[in-house]
Amino acid sequence: MSDLIGYITGNPKREKIVETLVSGSMKLQEISKITRIPEVILRRILSEMKNQGVVNEENGTFSLTEDALKALAKLRGL
Repeated sequence: MSDLIGYITGNPKREKIVETLVSGSMKLQEISKITRIPEVILRRILSEMKNQGVVNEENGTFSLTEDALKALAKLRGL
């Protein structure tokens, strides 16, 4: 769990993406618009986050994993 928290907080863009996805599932374009992260960069970051078990992707829609939600709750509790 602490590894996941460290991964999320280790990069401001990842933190911004996680905070954005807390409100629910979104398409890449929506995340890009809200976070102001260019789609090319966002696509790479989301791919890394998917490999780390932070986000899920289904039919082009991204959402936080259960582990990411638990890590975020723990992080907010600190």
